[in-house]
Amino acid sequence: MTNKKIILIIFFVLLIIIIILGAVFVLDNDVKKEILNEEDALRENNSQIINEISEGEIVEVSDIDNNDHYIGKLNSPVEFIVYCDFTDIFCGDLNSSIKEMKEKFTDDIVVAYRHFLVGDNNMSVVSVIASECACEQDKFWEMHQALYALNQSNELTKENIQESANEISLDIDQFNNCLNSERYIDKINTQKEEAKNYGVIGAPTIFVNKEILPGAYPSEDFVDSTGRERQGLKSVIEKYLY
Repeated sequence: MTNKKIILIIFFVLLIIIIILGAVFVLDNDVKKEILNEEDALRENNSQIINEISEGEIVEVSDIDNNDHYIGKLNSPVEFIVYCDFTDIFCGDLNSSIKEMKEKFTDDIVVAYRHFLVGDNNMSVVSVIASECACEQDKFWEMHQALYALNQSNELTKENIQESANEISLDIDQFNNCLNSERYIDKINTQKEEAKNYGVIGAPTIFVNKEILPGAYPSEDFVDSTGRERQGLKSVIEKYLY
């Protein structure tokens, strides 16, 4: 093979390499442009969301009234409004703290419970309906405690709820007919939408005299995950009493 042929072969090989590299470079630029375009779109979308939130008006949580499930006197100096889900373990923790505070401060506290379902857990819906069906027989709070007890022991099933209904002396036929209906679905959805207007974004959330406290607040003062010292429910209550 002559030197001329060798040179031509090398030239064509180099030319092919240059073409391939150029194609890759162009393709990379297109990919980069696509990624940048996606980032710009995401950034714009996030800006819109932030603006919508900023422009949105948080409404003051509604007062406790006779439409609520409440325990205590409506004119009590401290109002607890709880938004929770019976299947949420943190709501169970908060429920224990609130029960302790109610026993300690008795008539100084009125506690109202409102529904705020999290996720698509079917037992959340069944539990709420069960509590409302028990309310029809004036046993909301008895069922309320039974539901949290069942969830804490990992025994929250429809069958066990029905057994609890029997244990708290409900008319079982009436309860079961109610439990198998869907007449409280609208109430569940309405309370959740109202809660969002009040600034609730998850469960558990509690309002103490209109002050929003998101999360499972313990009875005593605590240090949160950021290392910040925070008041527990006992200190929050005492702030309004003394």
